[in-house]
Amino acid sequence: MPLASLISANFIFYITFVQFSLLGMIEKRFSLSIESLGLPLGLMALTGALSSVLTGYLLDRSSTSLRKVFNIACFLSILQGFAAVYSITIYDHMLLNPFFIAIGFLMGINGVLVVRVAEAWPAKNRGTAAGWTMAVVYLAANLMAGFITMPERIALINAIVAVIIGSLCILSKADIHPSADPCKFHGGYLKIVLFLAALVAIDSFVFHLEINREELYRYTWEGRWLWNGVVHAVSAIFAGLLWDRRMERALFLFTLSAFALSLALLILFPIGSFTGLISTLFYNIAVSFYGILILISWFYVDSGIGSGFKIGAGMAVVGWVASPAGIAVAMKSMSLPIPALFSGPLILIMLLFLIKLQKD
Repeated sequence: MPLASLISANFIFYITFVQFSLLGMIEKRFSLSIESLGLPLGLMALTGALSSVLTGYLLDRSSTSLRKVFNIACFLSILQGFAAVYSITIYDHMLLNPFFIAIGFLMGINGVLVVRVAEAWPAKNRGTAAGWTMAVVYLAANLMAGFITMPERIALINAIVAVIIGSLCILSKADIHPSADPCKFHGGYLKIVLFLAALVAIDSFVFHLEINREELYRYTWEGRWLWNGVVHAVSAIFAGLLWDRRMERALFLFTLSAFALSLALLILFPIGSFTGLISTLFYNIAVSFYGILILISWFYVDSGIGSGFKIGAGMAVVGWVASPAGIAVAMKSMSLPIPALFSGPLILIMLLFLIKLQKD
């Protein structure tokens, strides 16, 4: 339970604090949209990527016990909570760059640490544990985004959750030690990193478009945050069950198929209530499926490098490179018609689908 709570609190922080709280406060106070925040967001991504790689490298060099990694992650979660509180007080434009760097540094380190300690879950039901953990994340994130209108309030909730969970977990006496892996993943390290990076980039592209184009937002997310959160949660649990039954190939193919169906609907049919509902159903399923892969697949990939560096380098590419890249492309493409917007990601998904079929 402490491990699941710590991972949940951190992923909720990542999803809601920057996307819905910090950016919302900046837009409100300084009239700066995400399009005009290239420098601070770029600094945050660069700092996050570098700190992720360095953290993974140091984990392998120091042979730090999993319990100590867990304790460090708890302490950094508390620091993230205080950072969220501090963000509420920022009214000086000059403080944005150093603050974004600090946030990137904290999240870059702790993102690797909380994934690393997921190795403590018993290997035979690690997928199920990841599924339930991510179900809490997706449901909580959607509820906060949909039902709390004040960015400051979201920041405060994130701060309280991060501090309380971090404090309780650091006091926990639960056993935190590696669990033996019964099998290895059918694929190489570079392959899984590039595959997940492609999915994250496509997800970031689609999500940014859907919440920033009025006609898309109206029929996909507006008033449907609870629905989307429930679908996310149920899908995450199902994805975890698939993984534990050694059906990782089915999980990959389900993810690609769901993404493809989501985008095909938006391309082929007029945007409306039915199309939006069904499209986001497939979209949420796809996101939940690959979310499980990001959390636990590193422990099953043969790479010839240490576990820490394997996670750190992978998270740097998947989390800090792919996501900003997808958002940047979406911002440059906002003026295009909807079929043209989604045709590129659909072609990429179909290419990944064919590669996966051929390799397996």
